[in-house]
Amino acid sequence: MLKKMLLAGVFALMISAGAFAEDLVFVTINFYADSEVTPVKEFPAGIVMKPKIRFNNRKLPGFAHSMHIEIDKVQTLDQSFTVKGEGKVQLSVNCGTMVNGKQVGAPTIKCTEFVLNGKPTKKVPFVFKKWVPAADPILVKDGDTITVKATFEKVE
Repeated sequence: MLKKMLLAGVFALMISAGAFAEDLVFVTINFYADSEVTPVKEFPAGIVMKPKIRFNNRKLPGFAHSMHIEIDKVQTLDQSFTVKGEGKVQLSVNCGTMVNGKQVGAPTIKCTEFVLNGKPTKKVPFVFKKWVPAADPILVKDGDTITVKATFEKVE
């Protein structure tokens, strides 16, 4: 029995040594309506727009449109989005350390700039390690453009 446990421990160490960890910042456009949010231009390497997902709370209408930012590759998001739909929008930030596609923790991130539609939002800088709203909600209508400029850094 002891040999099997030791063998399992060695095997786990070998697998974890080969695992790739990356720290991500998630910037999410929470759109409380049937909606689409489309980037105006391509993202730089290190930022990926994920497919929209329905909120976990089924009582809330709408979708989360999330961007994943690899903080070790890029620290600034500067993007415009075209809106299809009408309703309330709120931007939020979150972070996570991912290993083999699974979240295993969260780094501490400092947001040094967050500008929504040309107006600075929230008191910056602010530090986060879990989900926080980054801006007050805004109302949008079909065809509007949302602009977001944000800068992040890891807190060591």
